[in-house]
Amino acid sequence: MSVLGRLVRSAVVIGTAYVLTRHGTKKDHPGNDPKYDPETLEQRKTALSDKRILWLGSSFSAGTGSGGTALTDYLKQINDNEIINESLAHSYLSSVTQNSAVKRFRSSLALISHADYLVIEISPIDAEMTHGNVSSSNDRFTFSIKTTIGALEYLIAYAKELWDPVIVLFTLPYCGDPSYEQLIRKVREVSDKWNVHLIDLYHDRTLENPDPVKRSLYMTDAVHPTKAGLRDWIVPYMQEKLLNIAAGGR
Repeated sequence: MSVLGRLVRSAVVIGTAYVLTRHGTKKDHPGNDPKYDPETLEQRKTALSDKRILWLGSSFSAGTGSGGTALTDYLKQINDNEIINESLAHSYLSSVTQNSAVKRFRSSLALISHADYLVIEISPIDAEMTHGNVSSSNDRFTFSIKTTIGALEYLIAYAKELWDPVIVLFTLPYCGDPSYEQLIRKVREVSDKWNVHLIDLYHDRTLENPDPVKRSLYMTDAVHPTKAGLRDWIVPYMQEKLLNIAAGGR
């Protein structure tokens, strides 16, 4: 599909998704039963408990497959901390649409006075756009924000100027997308250049895909987890990784 074709398709999808994102979909899925709600998890004092986390993402982070209950809702429940989730379904990192992560960052997150962490989702749909290449510059005004990598570098540079937070990039679990794999390789270059953390769920074989029975409970499709999938699969993994980062690990 041409770039123009992808943009036309994205405009239609985003127009619909904007209404659905904050409320979610798939509410009748067995994995979205109330018994998997965030409130079923025990709250405890952790290294993240007094931290303000800004979270920027697409449909995975917005809770599209879990009826609007987001990954961050579980992390807030566990750690009793402040997480500002600026995630929107079917939105790109690059500034190719009105609801891109770059534009949302500028209009919302950049106005916040302080942040301890910035977490950025790298979604498979970001692989649909021009990937771009890692720049030799550290000046955010030189990055091509119409490319995925340029937009990512822009967000990192801008966040460092504003708050110098701990920055964490994360990919989604394995979904067998060759273009996404290519993008992740470049994201790793970005991580190395800027010395920011990368939680690579896609390539981490310790995050084993659940068996078919569990997978039907945990996922609504190839990339979107249910509440059960979040609570019992994704959240324990992300919690462990974030606590490791908080303790000074990579």
